[in-house]
Amino acid sequence: MSHGLNRAASGYALCRIAEGNLDAARDLIATSEFASYVWLPHLKRLGLDEKLLALGNKLPHADRLTLAGLLHEWEAYSVEKLKLGKIWERTPFPLETMPS
Repeated sequence: MSHGLNRAASGYALCRIAEGNLDAARDLIATSEFASYVWLPHLKRLGLDEKLLALGNKLPHADRLTLAGLLHEWEAYSVEKLKLGKIWERTPFPLETMPS
């Protein structure tokens, strides 16, 4: 299934990464022009672009923690902008807690 310019594909990739389904995230990023446009610069900055696309669910635990760190940065930014700091509690993503 080709996702082409489907903007939702980048959001789906975000959810798949957070839940630890890196094979599904990899497939979305590889087949969706928009998801690759959104995700590849971030993955490249972290040195994970080629690794994630090649390894998917076999990505080493240390690299999974790096990905989770990116998600936590985005989460903290959103919490700050939405002024939710008083009620927000940082919790791990499944990506961080599942065995590699």
